[in-house]
Amino acid sequence: MGCAAGKPSGKGVAARTGSQPSTPSPNSAEKAKHGALTLHPLSPACRSVQWFSIYSKSPIVIDIVDSKPDIQSDGQPRLTEADFTLTESYAILQYMADGHDIFPKDKKSLTLMNEYFAFHYAQVRKITLECTKHVFADSEKQEKVTAGFESIKSILTALDARLGKSDYAVGSALSLADFLLCPEIDQLSFKRLDLLGADFPNITKYIERMKSVDGYQQTWDAAVIAADKNISPKNTGSGKMTLRGHPISQPARSVQWFIDFAGIENCEVKFTDVAAGEHKKPEFLEKHPNGEIPVLEHGDFNLSQSHAILMYLAEGTPLSPDKLDKKQLSKLNEYIGNHHSVIRKFSTQVFRPGVFGNAREQAEENFKGMKATFDSLNEKLGKQKFIIGDELSLADFLFAPELDQLQLLSMLKDYSNLSAYLERLREVKGYTACWEGAQATVKQYKGATDTAATPAAESSGGSKIKLNGHPLSQPSRSVQWYISYSKKPVEVNMIDLMAGGHKTPEYLAKHPQGQVPTLEDGDFFLSQSSAILQYLAEDDKTVMPDSTDKKAMAKVKEYFGTHHANVRSCTAQCFSKFVFSKPEDKEKDIKSGYETIKPLLQKFDDVLGKQEYILGDKLSIADFLFAPEVDQLHMIDVLDTSLTNIHKYLDRLSSVEGYNACRDGAKETVEALKAR
Repeated sequence: MGCAAGKPSGKGVAARTGSQPSTPSPNSAEKAKHGALTLHPLSPACRSVQWFSIYSKSPIVIDIVDSKPDIQSDGQPRLTEADFTLTESYAILQYMADGHDIFPKDKKSLTLMNEYFAFHYAQVRKITLECTKHVFADSEKQEKVTAGFESIKSILTALDARLGKSDYAVGSALSLADFLLCPEIDQLSFKRLDLLGADFPNITKYIERMKSVDGYQQTWDAAVIAADKNISPKNTGSGKMTLRGHPISQPARSVQWFIDFAGIENCEVKFTDVAAGEHKKPEFLEKHPNGEIPVLEHGDFNLSQSHAILMYLAEGTPLSPDKLDKKQLSKLNEYIGNHHSVIRKFSTQVFRPGVFGNAREQAEENFKGMKATFDSLNEKLGKQKFIIGDELSLADFLFAPELDQLQLLSMLKDYSNLSAYLERLREVKGYTACWEGAQATVKQYKGATDTAATPAAESSGGSKIKLNGHPLSQPSRSVQWYISYSKKPVEVNMIDLMAGGHKTPEYLAKHPQGQVPTLEDGDFFLSQSSAILQYLAEDDKTVMPDSTDKKAMAKVKEYFGTHHANVRSCTAQCFSKFVFSKPEDKEKDIKSGYETIKPLLQKFDDVLGKQEYILGDKLSIADFLFAPEVDQLHMIDVLDTSLTNIHKYLDRLSSVEGYNACRDGAKETVEALKAR
């Protein structure tokens, strides 16, 4: 197959694919000569490889599937070349890009790309799938779409910040990571979803930049056509509305205040008894799967998230965003982004220990994390009356309830302009009544101001290369096992997850995701087990194929995609129930979790009945990822005895250097959890 070297003009397969999703398949002679890609234009994974095939002027044949895509099964493309077949967009992209100048030439660039690939499958792809899959259901599931989007917002916020510093997903130039990322996030702007809005300005600019890259616009146009065919229309309902909230909830008070302010007579406010767990009862969760407040019910249309509810209710009122000019609207959107990523996050970290946790000192310590933000806001409100200017806006309805609760904890004594701002708001209709209701409720809950110790950060000293991990983390054990196997000079540093060692400021400064494992090599930091393994094992021919063996390398990448999209997510779901389920529910929950992974395990059992290791009869890097996942199922006594080939596989690995030592460390912790 191959790709032309150098940056091509990007025409290639355009004549064969066209912009329509129903182009007939080319003839078998062309497929035999050049290979074929089978894909659906609505699948982001498929669009990634189609876009690259156009960009790279690959002669490969594009075979469009015009049926409704099986979004829930991840909609992966399939590459066929003679008797060689690949699935997983990650593996196909690297296979097609071999020899093309877009492929990284140095080790660190390649490692950062691999880190993104792992992150993509472990988080971005998995969670956007949770958001988009409901759109293709036959019935209206707007609340589930919203719930799915809320689960990805933190990732999108991180990506938006990242793309504010760089024009591309990885580094300063277009890379294969962009071919994966852009089709994944642009689907959130389909008109049926329209989820990106103005909350993520850098992502929006990034997508606009990608439109100038050969092939992107063509695949996007085809996706839009397919989306119009497959996505059902939205039903917003009409008539009476109900807001469900609680006076102790700052976001709920934001909306309640606006309802009073705007005189919205057809919206009834009902208080949800949060202390009694009313928001976690089946009848509440049926409509609102997030189990959070506030929520708005308008006919059969359900909506969560205070800023979304405010914008929905503000339509037709003097504070409707469409009444703002371009600059004012941009400032409102800027504040909404800051509100969710900074204000809301940190004010909660102060309020909860200060009111419910009898932890005044911890609340004060957490408040220090807001100092720079509050200094800036205090200065701003010394020059203007409200958050985005001298006129009241929806930004004030979001900000003030967060701020006044901090005032109740006496946190604003050094911020005269913020205090004066709250005094001005007492003249705004509805504000005082809402605040007084919250104040009375807070007095019922507020605890004493006893001190609470915060965990000290561990020293970051040690050798040049350091692995941070934990024995109960399967991905950590994968890397730790390889270090023992290869005898690489890497210091292994155990992070105390139970004490929040992975969430300390010192750790997050280097590893913003707050996860393990992570690798530190001087000033180079890396996360994601598969990326770390590739970085460490780059020249280790005992576990990695020769870089010139294109097909063998593609099979390694293919397993990485399968691992993150399937193996890791399924086994983690099962094991988490062993750790976190209530004692009376543990056995039932574990069995339920195991049922989801049984078909996948059976497939691997069949594979291991024909060969000794995951990718053949030779140990490979894939085994270092796979074995700790299934071994942990064995430790908690759920791995079926009928899976004889997997059991034999695990027995064989006991003779591999380092495996038993890593396993024993985890087993000791598991046995302690069993006893508990």
